[in-house]
Amino acid sequence: MLAQLAGGFYNAVIADFNFLYMIGGVILGVVLGAIPGLTCLTAIALIVPLTYYMDTITAMALLIAIYIGGIYGGSISAILLGTPGTPASAATTLDGYQMAKQGRGGKALKAAVVASSIGILFSALVLTFLAGPVASLALKFGPGEYTVLLILALSVIGSVAGKSLARGMLCALVGIFFSTIGLDPLAYASRYSFGRTEFLSGFEMSVVLIGLLAVSELLVQIEQLHRKNKNKEQTVLLPPPKTADDMRFTLKDQKSCAMTTIRGSIIGVIVGILPAMGSAIASYMSYDFAKRGSKHPEQFGKGAVEGVVASEVANNAVCGAAMVPLLAFGIPGDAVAAVLIGVFMIQGLSPGPAIFNQAPELVYSIYASFIVGSLLLVAIMFILLPLFVKVAKVPMSIVFPCVIVACIIGAYAARQNPFDILVMLFFALIGYLMIKFGFPTTPMLIGYILGPMLEKYFRQALIISQYDFMIFFSTPVTWILWALTLFSVVSIVSSKKKNAMLKMSEE
Repeated sequence: MLAQLAGGFYNAVIADFNFLYMIGGVILGVVLGAIPGLTCLTAIALIVPLTYYMDTITAMALLIAIYIGGIYGGSISAILLGTPGTPASAATTLDGYQMAKQGRGGKALKAAVVASSIGILFSALVLTFLAGPVASLALKFGPGEYTVLLILALSVIGSVAGKSLARGMLCALVGIFFSTIGLDPLAYASRYSFGRTEFLSGFEMSVVLIGLLAVSELLVQIEQLHRKNKNKEQTVLLPPPKTADDMRFTLKDQKSCAMTTIRGSIIGVIVGILPAMGSAIASYMSYDFAKRGSKHPEQFGKGAVEGVVASEVANNAVCGAAMVPLLAFGIPGDAVAAVLIGVFMIQGLSPGPAIFNQAPELVYSIYASFIVGSLLLVAIMFILLPLFVKVAKVPMSIVFPCVIVACIIGAYAARQNPFDILVMLFFALIGYLMIKFGFPTTPMLIGYILGPMLEKYFRQALIISQYDFMIFFSTPVTWILWALTLFSVVSIVSSKKKNAMLKMSEE
C-alpha cells in the first residue's frame, strides 16, 4: 500500500505539472468560494468541460484542489463581511464575524485556515486507510435511521436559537415550509406554486442563503450607518487589531481548541461518509457540540475562536470523507462528489468497488491529492491572508455596492435565472424583518437545509414499513440516535435555564 501511495504522490505532485494545476485550483476555489453564491460546486461545474482534454489524474487533482479551496474560501467573506461565501461556512459567521468586529479578523482567518487544513488532512487519512470498512457502515443506514439522524441534527437549532428557544423552533419550521415549495420529491406533484412555473423547481439554497444572511445583514448595517450619520468613507465594520495576538492563531489558542478540533474532525468525517448530508450540516453539528463541551459556552456567538475552529474543521473534514462512499460504492457523499462521478464517466470509468482494480493509480492519486491539497491550502493562504485582511480598510461606499453586486451575480449564477434575484430580495426582506424583531435567521436556514432530506427519508421509511411508525425504533442504531437526540434536547434546555438563572443572579 505504501508503494502505491508513493506512486499517488508522484502522480499528484510531479507528473504532468499536476502540482501547478493544484496550486491554481486551490487559488481559484478560494476566490470563488469567498464570493457569496459562487461556491466550489459552481467552480467545479465550470471546469468540468475542460476535463475532456485532460488526463484523468490531472483532472481529478485540479477538481479536488478547487473543492478544498472552495470550502475554505467561504470562511473569508463569512469572517470579514458577515456573509458566508458558501453554505458550509454559515456557522463560521456566528463567531468569525464577531471576532472581525473586535479587531481579531486576522486571528479568525488564520484559525480557519489551520482548522480547514487539519479537517481535510484527517478526512484524507480516513479516506486512505478506512474507505472500505467505514463505507460499509454507512450502507446499514436505511430511511428510518436517516430520519432519526436528521431529527438529531435539528436539535442543533437549540444552540443557535438565541434567547428564545420557541422563536428558534418557529423560524426552523418556517425554513422547512419554504423547502417544500416546488415539486413533491416522490409524487412529483406541484406544491405551493400558485400556478407559477418559476416555483416548480423550488428555491435554490445558495440564493436563499445570500438573501437571508448576506443582503439582510447589509440592509441592517446601512440602516445603522444612516442613523448614526456616518460619513461614506468609514471603513467596513472592522476595527484594527489592538494587540499582535489579534492577528495570530497562538499556541494558547491551539491548545484551547484541541478537543474542538478532534471532535469536529470526527463529526465531519461521519457526516461526509453519510450520503447527502453535506458540509453545512457538519459545521452546525460541530459548532453545537463545541458550544456544549466548552468551558465558556457563553462566549459562543460573541467572538469565540472555538466557534470558528469547530465550524471550519468539520465542514472541511467532509471533503475527503465524501469520497469514501463514492470510491467504494459509487454513491456520492455530497453534491461535489456527484459532479465528480460525472468526471469519472467522462473519462470512461465507473466509481465503485471495481475501480480499485481497474485504476488503482487513480485511486491513490486521489488520496495524495487531498493530502497535498491540505498542505497547499495552509501555504497559499498564509501568504495571501494579508491581502484579504486589508478588505477591512476599504471604505463602505466601495465595499457595500461591491458586495451587493457580488450577491446579485451569485444569485443569478446559481441557475442563470433572473427570477432567483427576486427570490434573493424576498429572503433579504424576510431576514431584515426577522433581525429587526428579534428572530434568529440561522434556525430558518438550518430548517431549509434539512427540510427536504427529512421529508424524503421520513416518507420513504413510512412507505417501506406500510405506514408503521415503529420503523423509527426498529434497530439498535435508531435507539442510539434517539438517545443522543434526547440527551441533546435535555442538555440544551438545562443550559438555557442555567444561563437564565445566572443572568437573574447577576441582576
